[in-house]
Parts: sequence; C-alpha cells; structure tokens
Amino acid sequence: MECKSFIEQALQSSSGITINADCFLPALIYVVLKAKPPRLHSNIQFLSNFSQPNGEQLYYLANLDSAVRFIGLLEAEHLGLSSNDFSLYMRGEPVLPSKIVSLFDYPLKNNSNIQKSRELFIQYDQIEYNCEKFNENMLDFNRRLSQTVTDINELLNGSYARFSYFEQMPQSAKRENNDKKVIDILDQSTINNEHLPEPLSPEILIKQNIQQ
Repeated sequence: MECKSFIEQALQSSSGITINADCFLPALIYVVLKAKPPRLHSNIQFLSNFSQPNGEQLYYLANLDSAVRFIGLLEAEHLGLSSNDFSLYMRGEPVLPSKIVSLFDYPLKNNSNIQKSRELFIQYDQIEYNCEKFNENMLDFNRRLSQTVTDINELLNGSYARFSYFEQMPQSAKRENNDKKVIDILDQSTINNEHLPEPLSPEILIKQNIQQ
C-alpha cells in the first residue's frame, strides 16, 4: 500500500490529473519492471489464497496481478524488437540503439576508426549499466540494513517489555577510583551480633586422657 501511495503522489505531482486505472496501471508496470521485487509471484499467490482484502487493498492487489500478468505475456513483436534485443532487455543487459547499430554496420571496409568507436561506445554503455546496477544494489543494501536495524530494535523493545527488570539496570557502569586494598570478606573481623552463637573454644587435651 505504501508503493501505491508513492505512485499516486508521483503521478499527481507530475501531471496533476485525477488518478485512474488508465494512468495508474502503466506506472505500476514500470515500477515492477524497475524494482524487480523478489518472490513477487509467491507473495501475490499467498495474498490471493490466504487473505481477504477489500476496498482499496483489493483494488491495488488486482492491479498488481494484472501488471505481473502483462509483463509475463510480453513478446518481442509486441514491442517491435528483434528477439535478440528483447532477450537482452529482459536480462537487463545493455542494448545498442538501432540508429547507432545501423551506422556502425554501414559497409565500410578497412575502417578501423569505426570499429574503435563501436568498441568504445559498447564499453561506455557497459560502464553506465554497471553503475546503474551498483546504485540499485546499494539502495537494496541500505533498505535491507535499515530493515534489519528496525527488526533488532523491535526485538529488543519486546524483550525489555517482557522483562521489565532490565529497564532498571543502569545504562553504563561507573568506575570508582579507589586506592584502598581489596580485603577478602573472610579475613575481616566478625562484628558482634546478638543473633550469632558464641564461637567455639578449643578444648585442651591432657596426656593422660590421650593414653587412656
């Protein structure tokens, strides 16, 4: 539902028209193609089989399912592309524009400049593609990292809620600078206490008693 709200805000700010299915569905198809969300098919099937959406949620789920089905039924002839270019686009690999390809394929023999220009253009396009993929990976990493931090904070907050004793513990321990020597409690003199029994006195044995 957050994605739906973002798409509607983008359409509203860019065109200023009333949002309807004619403009929302193409934008949703574009977002799905660019985002490539993982486990999209299984998530849609799970929501369709085990949830009961209604109202706005049902409308968005129906549009999302339509966008995924439309992408799955696309073929090269629908877009006016060759099968090779269509395969490259579907894999996300760089594709040379048709005008540039026709220029480079112009039958000039022994022209090394054209060949070098073609190679440089392909290298530049590959670098641009790699930079785009790197940015996508960084955004995905930041999103996953933020989600992980959120999950850990929720887990810790839940633990503190279950064990309220932890909240009473000090956040940081203060170290005391004490020059006194630490004395074992067993070596300390016993303080007189009326509740304690009298200490046992040693019994002196006489030699005669020992011989007997």
